[in-house]
Amino acid sequence: YGGSLDNRQRFAMEVLSRVKETVDPFPVGYRFLADEWLPDGLQLKESIQFAKSLAQAGIAYISVMGGTYESFSLPEIVEKYKQEGYMLNLAAEIRAEVNVPIIAAGRLDTGAFADQAISEGKTDLIGLARVLWADPQWPKKVYDGRHADIIHCNPDCGDACMQMVMKGHPAFCVRWPPEKMKAWKAKFV
Repeated sequence: YGGSLDNRQRFAMEVLSRVKETVDPFPVGYRFLADEWLPDGLQLKESIQFAKSLAQAGIAYISVMGGTYESFSLPEIVEKYKQEGYMLNLAAEIRAEVNVPIIAAGRLDTGAFADQAISEGKTDLIGLARVLWADPQWPKKVYDGRHADIIHCNPDCGDACMQMVMKGHPAFCVRWPPEKMKAWKAKFV
């Protein structure tokens, strides 16, 4: 399974084939690492070819992300992580090369930014993880135009939620209001 790109993508393609067989007719998507952001790691050029293979195999969508546990601690990636839409360019590059819906991720934390990303054709859908962790009501608040009421993920918090998960503990968000934090503590502490 190692060596050439064909060999390195073989395992994923075999798994995809079996999953599609098993769950047919349900659509099957793929969470896709487009760039490891490491000098000797997976780069976008190779990932584009892999995305094309996924599209040819009939994938329903590709959810694009960048970075690994090893790269997230690099100073330049720490700074990149603080920027809104820091993975959007990866999604846009993949979207330009395949004809399947693309989901962008990476701090797309305002409705206006998400809408712009879609309207500019950089992505088809928006993936929300930490955005929803910080504020599960984000979609409703955006829909209702209550942008000032949104609790935003703070990239300067030291990544508390991920640190808790990495230590095997239930995650929390340092931005949660006191009543939610109190309920979390009552349940887990």
